Amino acid sequence: MEKWEYYFYVMQIQNQKMLIINVNDEYLNQKEQMMEQKQKQMNMDYYIMKMKMKMKMKLMLIEVAFELEEEELV
Repeated sequence: MEKWEYYFYVMQIQNQKMLIINVNDEYLNQKEQMMEQKQKQMNMDYYIMKMKMKMKMKLMLIEVAFELEEEELV
């Protein structure tokens, strides 16, 4: 094998290694983005659940207030 052939071969291997590293980085970035998206969705679901509970409590208070008013009217 000539010296330049060997050099060319080594360069090809280096390029392949860089491609693999880039693919791994891309994969990790995508995975991280997916995890962030999941976390945002979980936070949103939790927020919606909290708001639903608040609304239910307000409705219950309004119902109790109406019942008290009705009792006073009777």
